[in-house]
Amino acid sequence: MAPRWVTVTWATKKCSSAACKRLEWERRLTVFFRPLDAEPIAYRASHRATRYALQASGVDKAGIVAKLARCLADHRVNVAQMQTQSRPEPESGTPIYTVRMVMDVPGEVDAQALRERLDVVARELCIDLVMEPA
Repeated sequence: MAPRWVTVTWATKKCSSAACKRLEWERRLTVFFRPLDAEPIAYRASHRATRYALQASGVDKAGIVAKLARCLADHRVNVAQMQTQSRPEPESGTPIYTVRMVMDVPGEVDAQALRERLDVVARELCIDLVMEPA
């Protein structure tokens, strides 16, 4: 999917500022906007990256996305898309969490080493994980 460019007007900036303040107040989130110096360069092109798909699922618990994201960040992987879902298991009602990611792995990163590190994280979290070229 190609990125969409939006022209930011004064009214949009003011509205965005108000929305950011509301997020900070209601959700205790901090959001920063900064203008780009030039047209962005696609991550895949600038890092000779290969696209991979990752799917992980297991009993829903805090920290699944955080630990996967930390591992990916340590390997300088760019997450291009992410979808999550939590649904009850049909028989027991136990919540099962599934995360699907499309990611760009830089050319200088050893994909096998990344896969092995993700397997370690999956074992720690007791989740099933599959990573394959997209």
